[in-house]
Amino acid sequence: MKQLFYSLRSRIFLSVTTLVILLSLIFGWISIVQQTSSLELELIERGKITARHLSYGVEIGILTGDENGLHALLNKLLKEKDVLYAGVFDAKGKNISTSEASKLLKKHAGVTNLLMTKVEQPLSDLWVKKIWNHRDIYEFHMPVINEIHGSGESMLFDGEGDLQQQVIGYIHIILSGASIQHATHQTIMNGIRTFFIVFLLALFAAWWLARALTRPLAYMVSVIEKTQNGDFNQRIQLHGQNEMTQLAMAFNHMLEELAKRNEKLHEQQRTMQLILDTAPVGIWMLGLDRRMIFMNKAFSTAVGVSEQAFLNAKHYTELLPKVVSLQATQSDNQCFAMNAMVHSQEHIPCSDNKVHIFDVVKAPLRNNQGDMIGLVGIAIDATSRLQADAEKEQMQKQVEHTQRLESLGVLAGGIAHDFNNILTSIMGNAAMAERKIKGVSTEGEAYLSKIVLSSEKAALLCNQMLAYSGKGHFIVKPVNLSSMIESVTSLLGVSIHSTIELKYHLADQLPNIEADEAQLQQVIMNLVINASDAIGEDSGVVTITSGRMYADTAYLAQTVVQSDVALDAGDYVFLEVSDTGCGMSQEVQQHLFEPFFTTKFTGRGLGMSAVQGIIRGHQGAMNVYSELGQGTTFKVLFPASHQTLDHHAEPTPLSKNTWQPSGTVLVVDDEDMIREVSSLMLEDIGFDVLEAADGQEGIEIYQQYQDKIVAILLDMTMPRLDGEGCFRELKRINPDVKVILSSGYNKQDVTNRFDGSGLAGFVQKPYNLNELEKSLRLACTP
Repeated sequence: MKQLFYSLRSRIFLSVTTLVILLSLIFGWISIVQQTSSLELELIERGKITARHLSYGVEIGILTGDENGLHALLNKLLKEKDVLYAGVFDAKGKNISTSEASKLLKKHAGVTNLLMTKVEQPLSDLWVKKIWNHRDIYEFHMPVINEIHGSGESMLFDGEGDLQQQVIGYIHIILSGASIQHATHQTIMNGIRTFFIVFLLALFAAWWLARALTRPLAYMVSVIEKTQNGDFNQRIQLHGQNEMTQLAMAFNHMLEELAKRNEKLHEQQRTMQLILDTAPVGIWMLGLDRRMIFMNKAFSTAVGVSEQAFLNAKHYTELLPKVVSLQATQSDNQCFAMNAMVHSQEHIPCSDNKVHIFDVVKAPLRNNQGDMIGLVGIAIDATSRLQADAEKEQMQKQVEHTQRLESLGVLAGGIAHDFNNILTSIMGNAAMAERKIKGVSTEGEAYLSKIVLSSEKAALLCNQMLAYSGKGHFIVKPVNLSSMIESVTSLLGVSIHSTIELKYHLADQLPNIEADEAQLQQVIMNLVINASDAIGEDSGVVTITSGRMYADTAYLAQTVVQSDVALDAGDYVFLEVSDTGCGMSQEVQQHLFEPFFTTKFTGRGLGMSAVQGIIRGHQGAMNVYSELGQGTTFKVLFPASHQTLDHHAEPTPLSKNTWQPSGTVLVVDDEDMIREVSSLMLEDIGFDVLEAADGQEGIEIYQQYQDKIVAILLDMTMPRLDGEGCFRELKRINPDVKVILSSGYNKQDVTNRFDGSGLAGFVQKPYNLNELEKSLRLACTP
């Protein structure tokens, strides 16, 4: 009932019905009041007319004193409608004649008082009085006036001439208001009947109006209920130009907008779902009951469990391996307990049957009020990144190791350069002394010979240091590796222990390589001797193999020794030396190429360092394979060359008898000892000598003695102006000047800086008298 009362249709029905009842009552009451007032005014007006007529009728009777005539007239008046009583009074207010009281008047209490009423004071006009004690009684008093000539006490006023009005008496009339009551009663009864008719019509009208108003609304409600289920294609079909139609049109427009927004929202949801599904990270959400609410495909694909299985599970960790489940549960509990973000790293077996390392972040999921309603998790597969970081760290270590070796190489090269300068002075002076005392003191010659021999050994040591630094003395030409190995087999055989067997597997028809044959022999000797030392005095085998192979960039990138420049994929000639010795530990392999590192009691630690420098200088690469107790294999790669071997013998230099040294040689070097010993050797050869301590001084001296100087012996490293700058300036002064470079570094590195510049020759420190003389002979001979 309450629901019915509060329904819109019921409220419209009750409101309209109540309004009609109230309006009917109000209008009925107003109609009765107006009718009563109108009848009362009509009655009073009729009473006034009757009083005036009676006043005229009784005038003669009063003057003549005809009481019977007055009585008859008054009784006749009773026959008039609503007249209850009529009386006539003289001028003094004394009753002259009265009619009989009607039966209706006699019923009223106080009738005697009404009938016996006297006029207490003179009246000049009609006086009407309603007796409130008797609502249906109306009393009328009116003076009876006679117009006469003359004057008297009862004169009212003077008219024109002598005509005057005189009150000769009074009339008293009582009218009944019963007709008014009857008419009012009839009106009330008619109003009640009309009210019931109107009430019934109002009920019907209210029902019809409520139905007419609520029926479209009910139709709209049914459409709205359908739209609540997501059917935004519904439309309200109303016709006409009323407000309901306008409301329906507005509602239809709203549905169209909702349909557009819903479609846009669905599109955004599809886009978001697509983004979440294609995201390379796992994303999921948990409720407070720890049940899975959402997860994307990346996570389900990674762990190999379907999305529906996770959503149906009471707890998603039930579907994970036990170890992973414990990790996930622990991080979940931590996130819920702390109500804060939690980071963890979890090892999860994936669908590829491999254990991947995931960086997992779990954060609280909060509503608009800030209350926690669950958690959201993100899992990023960090396996590749961690592997890349490990590889990067390993590469960084290799770079640091390479930089450290390069620093040591620079240091070794600098030391070797300085030692070569010193050795040049020692060897030169010793050679000069030996020539001076030749035939004079046999014992002195022996001592000097030992000094020269020791200096040559020290020079070889310096050459190893230079080889390590990549600045050794290289004479590059096409070399066949297999042929070169065959040429040193006898030397290799006497370099190893007698208990060791030396085997060769040399490929035929190998392409040539661009190499310094002496440096290449040093590489082979060092590798074979190290293999022999690894086997020791026990029996074993050292195998030397040569061949041809294709090396790609991946293979070249993982070699332990590489050239300073990036190596290209292509054909390579390889040298492989393997042994059955004790092998090397990882720690030994890490320090293998460091200078002065050795595992031998008598070793100097420069052999493998020199091998590394030579390989770098030849733009090659090397790999090492070794295990403790299994032996070691060194594999050296050299880029294959397409140049052929030159089998022609070198031209025989001119004999000393056909060359007569003459003129002046300018020695430019910042080392006093070098200038001194060079000057001695040049003078012994037969030249005059001028000296300069740096490149700038050398230019100044050359400009002064240009006509006398036949050659210049020029050092590379000097203060103020180095050898290269000095050479450029000398060539500018005289393009035909003959300059012989002198350096402790190898010829290839030095002369590459002077390609096409017209160097006359090169002599590497430490040099002896014969080497210097040979360089000058070649430079000065036309």
